[in-house]
Amino acid sequence: MIPTWVENGKASFIGFLCHKYPTIWIFIFVLFFTSCTGDKILYPPISEKSPNFAASRALYELADTPAIVDTNPSGDEILGRTPFQGIPSIAASKNGKRIFLAWYGNGETELPDNYIMVAYGDKSAQKWTDVAMTIKSPHCGKIRLFDPAVWRAPDGSIYIFWAQSSGLYKSDGSFPEKFNRGMWDRRGGVWYIKCDNPEAEKPVWSKPRRIADGVMMNKPTILKSGDWIFPIALFQTNHANDSFSQREGASLLRTSDSGKTFETINTVKIPGSDFPEHMFVERNDGSLWLLARSNTRPTFEKAKDGSMKIRTFGNCGIMEAFSHDGGLTFSKIKDSRIPACGTRFHISRLNSGNLLLVINDANNADWIKGKPRGKADAVYFSRNKMLAYISEDDGKTWKGGLMLDERPSLSYPDASQSADGSIYITYDRERYKQQEILVAKICEEDILAKEVVNRESKIKILANKGGKKFSEISRSEK
Repeated sequence: MIPTWVENGKASFIGFLCHKYPTIWIFIFVLFFTSCTGDKILYPPISEKSPNFAASRALYELADTPAIVDTNPSGDEILGRTPFQGIPSIAASKNGKRIFLAWYGNGETELPDNYIMVAYGDKSAQKWTDVAMTIKSPHCGKIRLFDPAVWRAPDGSIYIFWAQSSGLYKSDGSFPEKFNRGMWDRRGGVWYIKCDNPEAEKPVWSKPRRIADGVMMNKPTILKSGDWIFPIALFQTNHANDSFSQREGASLLRTSDSGKTFETINTVKIPGSDFPEHMFVERNDGSLWLLARSNTRPTFEKAKDGSMKIRTFGNCGIMEAFSHDGGLTFSKIKDSRIPACGTRFHISRLNSGNLLLVINDANNADWIKGKPRGKADAVYFSRNKMLAYISEDDGKTWKGGLMLDERPSLSYPDASQSADGSIYITYDRERYKQQEILVAKICEEDILAKEVVNRESKIKILANKGGKKFSEISRSEK
């Protein structure tokens, strides 16, 4: 029998290749198709001379594998993780019947061992399940899942977003000492699952869906137009200056069809920040207010008279910019008046139309009085105390100052409000020692009074502690 790659008695080289190596042609077809459609998978530039070139490319493919969502974990997986867990997010169902709380942990720190944990709470926020659901890469140990964001959509459904990445790089773009033992791959990937029956006895979750490169640890914003905008970021690397660097920063991703399709509108560079961790607020005049984290340290310079002059303050931790065209352009990014210590904060619009702000203390007492920054602000502020404020004039001034927690080592607040006005706030405490996930249930009245005055409000509720069941947490800890 004459082989099909022999034509007119002569061997065809192309025919021979098709016969001998059919997978080559599949690869060429896919490459040609994606180059024609523009639907390319982008990877950060890696030198082909690198000894880990093939292994690095393989990790990007693993990071694109959907997570395993386990709604019935067992054994030790119902427990919070030690020696590390934190970075929580919270959302209340519309009527507050169920509170959704997500965080991540596992492993020694932020490494490819990380995965997402989810617990459910009741309306009082004082009764919590153990870990009721885990979201984990099938390649856990090589691919990390991190930075969850829990959100209630306008139709009442609950979304849980998270990021997936290998550990090829450190956050600044340099390489870790051991291969794939960093925290970032310079691409990431934002995924979500959705629950359409959040108050049912057994919530049902969709399959995971990937929507964009990057990380999104803060909630989307619903605009008056009905569009949803997403604060997605690519960590800003200091050790790389290549084509991929141009994509890094605080991005605005928009959907005009309730999440069926997405488009990136703009990306803003945040000076002095590896982690933008930004949020968007639509102001009453229709403009967009971008607020982002900056890593701040006090710095000084020598004046002409020989004295030391303050160059930067230690609490210029929140940067801001404004857009009057839906995010197509933003004003120059600059320090806002809101003090912060270089960590995540939370800002959102409440049912009343007022704004809620939750931040650590960074000489907040002077700020709330309207005093300009001065010598008292030229120090390093650590992540101590957690406070909540209200603005009744679209962020121009702030009132209240409810002390949610006066202890040290508190970080990464998030908040959600139910239809009855209850505000649920979460944050972590001592990620590497206590591994505590805490919740507060308060209302605007408490914040403005600077103390808990509503009989249904409660602060410092311990929802999860690494290595313990909820029933094992002592009364003093609760």
